[in-house]
Amino acid sequence: MKYLNRSSLSVICLFLVGLTYAQGDIKPLKNKQHSLELAYGTPSIVAYLETPGSSEVEGFYYPKGQKVEDVYHHPNINLSYVYSWAERWDLVTLANIHLNSYKVMQYPEKEGYVPPEGSYQMEYDWTQEPALLRQERQIKGSLTFAVRYHWLLREQVSCYSALGISLWVFPLPYITPIGVRFGKGRIYGLVEANISAANMIGMAGLGVRL
Repeated sequence: MKYLNRSSLSVICLFLVGLTYAQGDIKPLKNKQHSLELAYGTPSIVAYLETPGSSEVEGFYYPKGQKVEDVYHHPNINLSYVYSWAERWDLVTLANIHLNSYKVMQYPEKEGYVPPEGSYQMEYDWTQEPALLRQERQIKGSLTFAVRYHWLLREQVSCYSALGISLWVFPLPYITPIGVRFGKGRIYGLVEANISAANMIGMAGLGVRL
């Protein structure tokens, strides 16, 4: 419990209270449903935390005559296993993978500069154009466990909300104010707005009922 921050605990408590009041909506399915969902999502805030910040640039790259350019956060890939255990309730396990990339640029050393005896610290000519030293790519991820509640059920479409925990460096809440699932066949589509370690704004994709 000591690893959970206050916001995560608050989310869990609110969800448990809501679950208590929603017990009357639980109608067990005769045949439990299993589904897989593949969706693309917008980069989450953790993607920005994983790339070099100003303090890291100043402390690690700057002393070497380097700087970071063209930081890019690629769209996320989300693969979910969904277990529908009641008419309105799903258990979701979501694995997220995201790619961050940036360039490390190198400034030239000052011509004729000799570091003091016993020192290896070089001086760099910051007035010159830096050259590309390397392209950095980081593949990161997170794992989420969530519960969905379908508050609107129709033949072709359903609307739901979800709540859960995303496991990253430390736990973060997974909050879905609204999600839409459409299609009653084996293949269906989904669009979801959420805030989590997996996505910042939301995701969209396809699901298949197994």
